[in-house]
Amino acid sequence: MIIHNHVVLLLNLLGEPNATQDPYETTYGVEDDVDDYEEITQEDCWTVISSFFDQKGLVRQQLDSFDEFVQNTMQELVDENAELVLDQADQHTGHDTDMTRRYEIKFEQIYLSRPTVTEADGSVVPVFPQEARLRNLTYSAPLYIEMTKRVLVGREGPEGVAGEIIWEKEHEETPEDTTKVWIGKVWIIALKFLFDLTSRKVPIMLRSTFCILRDLQEQDLYDLNECPYDSGGYFIINGSEKVLIAQERMATNHVYVFAKAQPSPISFLAEIRSAVEKGGKTISQFQVKMLHKNQERSVSWV
Repeated sequence: MIIHNHVVLLLNLLGEPNATQDPYETTYGVEDDVDDYEEITQEDCWTVISSFFDQKGLVRQQLDSFDEFVQNTMQELVDENAELVLDQADQHTGHDTDMTRRYEIKFEQIYLSRPTVTEADGSVVPVFPQEARLRNLTYSAPLYIEMTKRVLVGREGPEGVAGEIIWEKEHEETPEDTTKVWIGKVWIIALKFLFDLTSRKVPIMLRSTFCILRDLQEQDLYDLNECPYDSGGYFIINGSEKVLIAQERMATNHVYVFAKAQPSPISFLAEIRSAVEKGGKTISQFQVKMLHKNQERSVSWV
């Protein structure tokens, strides 16, 4: 009955006229009569499945994954290593002019522009997918990042204590301006196994949030020589259409228990792969093994 209620609720959300209006309506103190509900048929299941794909399409998981990566994951990777400190030491001569410069660079917000191409005369113009196919171009967009730079000068302390350095701003009158910088060459972790971004831009997935074709009307798509039934979900690299093949893997931060068959000395194996919710740190694996009788207990981790 619970499964039936969930299916009926989903049918209501999808606007099916024959679905029961209130699947959770019940009378307290009275037992639910299972016979009052019709049996779920295979046709009902296919109705739900067809309605899902009619609204979501076949590549929604690809588009949502790319949008999540561009809008959130890339920023999280930048915030994880946002500050960079570089020390430039001059040759020690013993004079008062000896100093060490420290450059503190802070990376802040990143920005992804619309897909563009740089022509031979140096002009930057928008590029459309069909043009990228015909001209063997990469349908990509430039990536920018805000940077704040601060220059410090280090001198030895007045007491002359060895190793003690006092840091001061080199130019007190210079404000700490935030500059938007174009990233010259980008390696995207999720895509680097597919191609090298020699175009120095981020490839844009067709029909994603940053695609020019998004939310265009059918007539506008015909004018751009694009098929309105094209769901997108792929890239255009050097004029060729390329798609990322999804891989299935175990979810992190969940405990999985596996039963081992004989003649294995292990009866059950519990495993969890721990990972932070945000960021790009490595996954830590932990296992607990339950051995058969007359076997020693074992705990292992990676």
